[in-house]
Amino acid sequence: MKRISIIVFAVIILGLVGFMLMSNNSKAKKEAEAATAAQQEAIYIWRIDYLDIDYIKIDLEKQGMSEAWEKHEDQYFYFAEADGSIVDIDRWGGGVQLLLSGPLAKREVVETDDPEILAVYGLAEPAMRITVKTGSGEAVNIEVGDRTPDGTGNYIKLKESKKVFIVDYTWNDVLEGLVLDPPYPQQEPASAS
Repeated sequence: MKRISIIVFAVIILGLVGFMLMSNNSKAKKEAEAATAAQQEAIYIWRIDYLDIDYIKIDLEKQGMSEAWEKHEDQYFYFAEADGSIVDIDRWGGGVQLLLSGPLAKREVVETDDPEILAVYGLAEPAMRITVKTGSGEAVNIEVGDRTPDGTGNYIKLKESKKVFIVDYTWNDVLEGLVLDPPYPQQEPASAS
């Protein structure tokens, strides 16, 4: 009798362990499917290879400020002015080109070319205009409007498009920061003689 009880108990334990393993496997499978579905639903406003970007210009028209950079033969970006200096590599890195290769939109808001509706999003007179050019001559003209009411994003559209999207506010802040605090190379401190 004792032996039968042990066998029944072992079968119950093995059944529970098997059920738990199958349940966890099913949960992992559902999570992987959800991640794949989210990836398929990702909305890129535009897509270009970040290595192909040769020129970037950011205008903050309302503030009357602008900066431009161009890639030289050494594959580094320099300020686009006569005798322009190289950018501070620590601040620039590869991140700026990556941000401009095509941001992921939180969502599409509206599709319109009505100036009154665009004004609601700050896009009738954009706060920031960005021009990105590639070595092949492709140009992307970006208009960035107001911050969303909840403060988590900015309205954005391609100049040639009617579609208005929302991108994360950090995208806007990083690019705006390149004009407000340009990435000039760090000056070496003068050595004491």
